[in-house]
Amino acid sequence: MRATIVEFKKEQGMGRVSVEGIGELSFDASTVGAAWASLTPGKQVEVDVGPSRLGGQKIVKLWIPGEKLPDLK
Repeated sequence: MRATIVEFKKEQGMGRVSVEGIGELSFDASTVGAAWASLTPGKQVEVDVGPSRLGGQKIVKLWIPGEKLPDLK
């Protein structure tokens, strides 16, 4: 699913993306399959979403299209 980085705070390891058709979702660094330096506002990324234990949806994987997705555990 296509998304756009809204913000990423390296110090906190947290960020937000705007997902087409869903809205803004937050993510944490454990889901990122890209160099943190590349997570700048406006950057187009791909995301996989899944159910959140608090209800709604959450980001379960985030990567930059065309780059190899590392194995996230």
